[in-house]
Amino acid sequence: MKLTIMAIIISVMVVTIYANNNSKEEIIFNENKIISEIFDRNNIQGTFVIYNPKNKLFTGYNLSRAEEQFIPGSTFKIVNAYIALSENVITDIDKIFYIHDGSSLFLKSWEKDSSLKEAMKNSNVSAFKQLAREMGLEVYKKYITNYGNNRVGEVVDTFWLEGPLMTSAIEQTVYLNSIVEENSQVMPLLKEILFQEDINGYKLYAKTGWIREIGWFVGWLEKGNKYYPFAFNMDLSDSKLLPMREIITKEILRTLDINNL
Repeated sequence: MKLTIMAIIISVMVVTIYANNNSKEEIIFNENKIISEIFDRNNIQGTFVIYNPKNKLFTGYNLSRAEEQFIPGSTFKIVNAYIALSENVITDIDKIFYIHDGSSLFLKSWEKDSSLKEAMKNSNVSAFKQLAREMGLEVYKKYITNYGNNRVGEVVDTFWLEGPLMTSAIEQTVYLNSIVEENSQVMPLLKEILFQEDINGYKLYAKTGWIREIGWFVGWLEKGNKYYPFAFNMDLSDSKLLPMREIITKEILRTLDINNL
């Protein structure tokens, strides 16, 4: 049975974050009993945060972990794709842009020519590295002004995989909110390549990530003019646990009464 937010809050905390253009902003973080129980039942160390931009409330579990920064890994492919589409580096998500050179790669699914849609589906690191080199650091600097620590460093095709870029779960939701709120002309294309499934009447747009023993799953729920950015991360040292990123997040999203967050 779904419960309203008032029935499942453990505690409410005021937190200061850096929002647009590095300006400070106070937020309300509601520690949620249902989410806590899901983490405990699955014996997972991590955090989950979901944001309601209408009332500027964050609901989640494990605030200290939600504020901790990690390398974003493949979740940054959302931003890569958003920038590439916004800058018209890619105008057709079904058109081949990545030509595989025939070398052996980490996954067989990467060893082929690819469109942006396919590259996102297969989380093709080589394809997105090529895309990053085509765009260049100056383009990234224009867009990375409220994403975690905002540091893109000097190596354009590794800064989201090896650092120095780092972000927290809360900061992931803040940045995603800025993208969805802007509702630019590229959003239909971005949504098409990120769509996963319907959950309780909401469309789920999201991307996984795994870097340095941290597993991510970030995105947003959307229905009509309502949207809720979220971010999940967990300790993940064993590849056998990779499916848990999505399993736990989707369980949380199905269990929460989204309309009452």
